[in-house]
Amino acid sequence: MDKSILDMCCGSRMFWFDRADPRAVFVDIRSESYTLCDGRNLDIRPDIVADFRQLPFADNTFQIVVFDPPHLTHCGPEGWQGKKYGILSKSWKDDLTKGFAEAFRVLRAGGVLIFKWNEVHIPTRDIIKLSPVPPIFGHPSGKRANTNWVCFQKPGKNLMAQLAAAEAQIKDMKEVLRGIHNTAIDPYGSRAGIAIAAKRAVLGVTYAE
Repeated sequence: MDKSILDMCCGSRMFWFDRADPRAVFVDIRSESYTLCDGRNLDIRPDIVADFRQLPFADNTFQIVVFDPPHLTHCGPEGWQGKKYGILSKSWKDDLTKGFAEAFRVLRAGGVLIFKWNEVHIPTRDIIKLSPVPPIFGHPSGKRANTNWVCFQKPGKNLMAQLAAAEAQIKDMKEVLRGIHNTAIDPYGSRAGIAIAAKRAVLGVTYAE
């Protein structure tokens, strides 16, 4: 891949200064044209037709990824906003979670994800919780400050390995806490015994009594 930028949901490429920027590959699940209510034409012509939940690119491909998914939960069947921005499905939480995961998968280590969200229906804070990586900073814009631009950076070379290791540590700690809760031996017959049992469990020490 000789492109360094991916636009995962390019739509009509509205915010691009150069809608044919040679550094970018434009992806969308739709390829179609509409005539809007004011008579203007809306052309959605991606380089590649693909689903952002399953991108057709190898891991660690791009330096920059742009993620501007649909933000409307409902819209009339012929509504111009639905045609322009797309409409979320009922499984939007799962869809966007997969979208974030794919964005970070195809990003190179240290690469930047630019995320755009309009919170007309869903608050931005509820959406960024779906990302496996916390945001760095963001900024509201638009007439009503409903549109938010949020910046993320992919850490390390082995993001998924790091996340898996963290999940394993959490699982191990849950097992430790479960073991403490079920501890039958309390040589001190008091809360002090439970505290000591906890310390020993965390340190991997067992009772010799």
